Amino acid sequence: MKAVPVLLLAAAGLVPALGYAATISYDVSTSLPSGSPSTLSLTRFDTSLGTLTGITVTLGVNITDTHVQFDNDADTVQTGTAGLRNIVSNFTSSAGGISASAVTSGLAINQTANLTIGANYNDLAGVANFQVGEQDYASWDPALISSSYTTSIGSAYFADWSSLSNITLSLDTSYFTSASISGNNGYGLINTPNGVFAASVTYTYAIPEPATYALVFGALTLGLVGWRRFRK
Repeated sequence: MKAVPVLLLAAAGLVPALGYAATISYDVSTSLPSGSPSTLSLTRFDTSLGTLTGITVTLGVNITDTHVQFDNDADTVQTGTAGLRNIVSNFTSSAGGISASAVTSGLAINQTANLTIGANYNDLAGVANFQVGEQDYASWDPALISSSYTTSIGSAYFADWSSLSNITLSLDTSYFTSASISGNNGYGLINTPNGVFAASVTYTYAIPEPATYALVFGALTLGLVGWRRFRK
């Protein structure tokens, strides 16, 4: 009677040994207006592909077209400080496994830059005069300022990520530029940049090789034959 369970255990052991891992990823993005929530829809895992073994999610905020200008009316060189802040006030996910507080912290942006602004150059004092190319003008124009947060989803939440028809992620954020100058005789001009909310999910799953099924079937057959012979 001991031959049967031994063969069955041996057959079961072949599955993880001969199976192989695969991954599939999905990426989505949408505009992110400052002060208004944005929602993304991620593709769920298709269980027909295999057995889900891991989920990695990356969220990102990308801010472009930031433009800060300075005009120095003082007779001496001054320092201008330009900045961009992004404050995430709310994050929700229809599927579990993502910490809202971690996203709020991970996607925050607080970036500054110090610029040297030359002395006033034949400008009328007390009048903002943003003239590109003059010594009393300076600007900060970063092409892209971004933040990202990556997390692994615990196996306790795998069912959410494979059964929900749509996995929605919602983010509410406020971002703004700032400008300050070291003295009193100076001006700053700021704009409202553009934002993008992006997300990607990577599913790792196990796929049994065809040979696995053949070996398992063979081992089970041997066990069945042995069991019949023992009964006879």
